[in-house]
Amino acid sequence: MKKAIKISMGQGQVAVLTTEGTVRAWGLNTNGQNGINCTQTIKTTWTTTYNTSYPMKTAKDVTDVSCGAWHTVVKKLDGSIYSTGYNEHGSLGNETNTLSDIYVEAKLPKVGENETKVKYIKAGILNTSILLSDGTVWETGYGVSGELRRWKRNKL
Repeated sequence: MKKAIKISMGQGQVAVLTTEGTVRAWGLNTNGQNGINCTQTIKTTWTTTYNTSYPMKTAKDVTDVSCGAWHTVVKKLDGSIYSTGYNEHGSLGNETNTLSDIYVEAKLPKVGENETKVKYIKAGILNTSILLSDGTVWETGYGVSGELRRWKRNKL
C-alpha cells in the first residue's frame, strides 16, 4: 500500500512523494506545475507517471519533492534534478526560460573535479535552491538583486 512520506504545497498546487518513489500532484496547474503534460487544473489526485513520453524513465526513484509558487522540483535517487512549470526567470534550472508542463532535467552546476551530489532541494517563489554534498548552496531563477537564470553559487 502506498503511503505519503512528504508533502509540498505551492500557490494552489500540492505534490506528495509516496513510499514507492512516485509523485502525486493536484490543484492549480496553469503553468504545468503538476508535470502531467497539460495545463489543466486537476481537482483530484493525479499520479505523475514517468514513462517513455517523459524524460524520467521510472517512477520508483524520486527521493524528494518541493513546490514553488508555480513550479515543482523533484530529486531522483541518482542525485539528478527534474522540474516542471513556470520558468520565465529560469527557475527550472535547465538554462532556458520556457514553461514546461512535463518534467525536464536541470543542468546542474559543475563543481571542481570530484563528483558532488545534491543533498537537498527547495523551490521558492520564482527560484530553486540546492544544497550540495560539499556544503555549497546554488540557486537559479529570480534573485533579489536581479535574475539568476543559471545556477550561481550563494556565498555564505
